[in-house]
Amino acid sequence: MRAAFAVGAKRRRRVIEDSVALFENEDVVLPGIGAVASPGHASFEPPSGRDNALILGNAIGNHHVAFHKPA
Repeated sequence: MRAAFAVGAKRRRRVIEDSVALFENEDVVLPGIGAVASPGHASFEPPSGRDNALILGNAIGNHHVAFHKPA
């Protein structure tokens, strides 16, 4: 099942690769919004203020969620 998923994902990636911008940990992806390393997922940290937040992309649908700074 995973092999079929990988083949389909690779095919879809080829279709959209010219319109996708890749980013690394700590890159600023929008003004004030930084990327946070979360392998296999997309996570972003808004500007720091009185309250902090971490926006997780596609992590909730997985069987586990890992936090870099759980406190």
